[in-house]
Parts: sequence; structure tokens; C-alpha cells
Amino acid sequence: KIFQSGTWKELHEMLEVGSGSEVLYVGDHMYGDMIRSKRSLGWRTTLIVPELEPELVLDAQLDLPLRHVVAEKEKECEEAELAVQELRLSLLSQGLDFLESDEREALEKAQEESREALKEARDALHRAYHPHWGPLFRSGNQASRFAKQVVDYSCIYTSRASNLLATSPSRTFRPPSDFMPHDDDERPPM
Repeated sequence: KIFQSGTWKELHEMLEVGSGSEVLYVGDHMYGDMIRSKRSLGWRTTLIVPELEPELVLDAQLDLPLRHVVAEKEKECEEAELAVQELRLSLLSQGLDFLESDEREALEKAQEESREALKEARDALHRAYHPHWGPLFRSGNQASRFAKQVVDYSCIYTSRASNLLATSPSRTFRPPSDFMPHDDDERPPM
């Protein structure tokens, strides 16, 4: 059956649906399809994100080289910051002034250099996805605004609607558990 130019009430009647949660709406626009369907009607939603497939391919290709460089630079930056803080605490416990320390300048220079190296590594990873936007689902170490909207307004997402042909219409999709920073290290990568 084709349903065209009707209201959601007519659709629910035609499908003999008691509530919006029995409808899976498939769309490709966050505002025009997902938000309205989810908020107003309570429908289950599937977002089609054509950019997802090439990004996943790129993720697999970049997984080793660039990501490991960024992780290494993050570790070096953290170590440099800890060295500055350890000196500050050590001098404080001895009643000495951190600003007058001979070691301070060298440690702060190393800290600044490690921050710059980390920025360059992150920029290189960012540009590998897109020269201006970077990855679609990440902004630095955090989920992008788009990724947060995908999580909030689409029950599932995929690169193309035909991917749904591989599953049963009665299948229930459940989201992964949310993890907090204090949870164990078995967190899924962002």
C-alpha cells in the first residue's frame, strides 16, 4: 500500500496502530523527519546517513596510524602537565616560590610544546575526514552536535535504507548501555 497526503491519524487507522511506538519511520533529514516524528508522534525512527559508510571505511583505515599518534601526543601532554604540577606542589611543600624556580621555565616550555604537538596531531586527524568539518560524528574527543542529535532522535541509523532488508521486521533494536567516565575500561570507543 502507498500512503500519500494524509495525516498521522489516518496512517495509524490504516495500519491499525494503537500507539506511535508501533511505527518505524525512516527518513534522511534530522529536522524534517526525525525530530518531528519522535517528539510529536512518538514514532520509532531510523535516520539514513549516507556519509556514514565512507566515514566508517576511513575510520578503519585511520585506526592505527593517526589515532595512535593522537593517543601518544595526549599521553605526552598529560605527562608534561603533571611534571609542572609536581614541581609546583614540591616547591609549595618546601615553602619555595614556583615562579622563581629555575626548572619552571623548562617544564612549561615542554608543556607548551606537547600541547602544540597534540593540536597538530588532532588537526591532521580532523583533516583526514574533511578539510573543514572533520569527522561527522566527532568533535575532538567528544560526540559532535550532530552525533548527539542522532542519539537523541533516531532509534537506529544506517547509511542506506536497503541495510534494513537484512533484518526481520519484528526485530527489536536496543541501544547500547550508556557509560560514564568512572565506569570500567570496557567502554565502547566514541
